[in-house]
Amino acid sequence: SILNFKHETINFAKDFSEYIIEDEEYKGKIKDANLENVYKEFPTKEGRRIDILIVFDKFEIIIENKINAGDQENQLVDYYNDRYDGKKDIFIIYLTKNAYKPSEYSIDKGKRAELEESKRIYYLSHNDIAEWIEEYIFKKYEFLKEEKYQSIYSALIQIKNNEKIISKTTEEDNMEQEMIKELFKKHNYFDLLK
Repeated sequence: SILNFKHETINFAKDFSEYIIEDEEYKGKIKDANLENVYKEFPTKEGRRIDILIVFDKFEIIIENKINAGDQENQLVDYYNDRYDGKKDIFIIYLTKNAYKPSEYSIDKGKRAELEESKRIYYLSHNDIAEWIEEYIFKKYEFLKEEKYQSIYSALIQIKNNEKIISKTTEEDNMEQEMIKELFKKHNYFDLLK
């Protein structure tokens, strides 16, 4: 999650945190925070696995990625309780194709409302990840477009495009949807469907 170049270091975990976390109190803490580790499939005390856990010295981010899978019973609340020790704030990113909210099966309404109120839970689509790469990473690190970094830049473009495909928000999809709508209007298919 960290790339070192002669003139600059890219810390994707910190950049992601700065981009996502809206809590003004945390904007300063993120800049001063030290990344301790990024874990994939981090095991909890109960034997569950957090998809991605980003650990800073001052806070942690749990990322639950849901693609074509349902919530498990008490999944998010268990993840939160596993990591919360009263010393660090815990943020939850619930990542789905179209920024859906988790079900009450995974986290009860009360806890979800509490986390929403304190801006400790965020609902992101994969298209949001693509926008982060496009609008934040590429603009912040313009040197990545230089020829000597072409392989990294190319990899980021591929990741961005893959994220758009997951959310089905590519330009081709949008054009295709518009063409289908026009065809349905032209032949009154909407009326027939009613």
